[in-house]
Amino acid sequence: MLALFIAVAPLVVPWMFGAQWEPAVVPAQILTLAGMARMISNGTPALVLAAGQPRALLVFNVYRLVGLGLMVLAAAPLGLDAVCAAVAAFEIFTLAGSYRFMLSRLIGVSVRELLGDLGPALFASAVMLVVAFPLTDVVSTAELPTPLTVLIVGALCAPVYLVGLRIVSRAAWDDVILIIRRVLIPRRWHKAAAPQSVPAGG
Repeated sequence: MLALFIAVAPLVVPWMFGAQWEPAVVPAQILTLAGMARMISNGTPALVLAAGQPRALLVFNVYRLVGLGLMVLAAAPLGLDAVCAAVAAFEIFTLAGSYRFMLSRLIGVSVRELLGDLGPALFASAVMLVVAFPLTDVVSTAELPTPLTVLIVGALCAPVYLVGLRIVSRAAWDDVILIIRRVLIPRRWHKAAAPQSVPAGG
């Protein structure tokens, strides 16, 4: 969904906040990358605490505070787009660095494993964006209401993402199917589909 936002941001941002916010489209698109990286790294504190290393978590948080502040100060004279790019770069670097210098030592999770886990989603998102950008331009020419345009683009791009995911990783595909079944299919259907146990001696 974050990747899709990059394609539809030129429509969504002015519609949601007004035409005066159109200059915020590019910064919002850039910050989407930061959001992706931060979403993945949000589980780091819990992992570090579970490993019994609160001091390492404190050092990590201090690094975040000081490092992000310095990045913003350095980029501020260059404008808003530069600040957003600096924040995105900081979040991506922090995600990789947390695995390379902290999680690999504490719980044995390497950057290679991180890339292996993220690879299918990154590939599928890139493929979807290749379709989403021109598709957004085409659908927007119909001058439909913005929410309807976004729904159409999303509905047409979702299968592209899923096909890309299936091509690259069967395991990732199975995870998505499991989530769909658990979230969208009523629980009573799960119970009905579950195999019935046979009584002993029956």
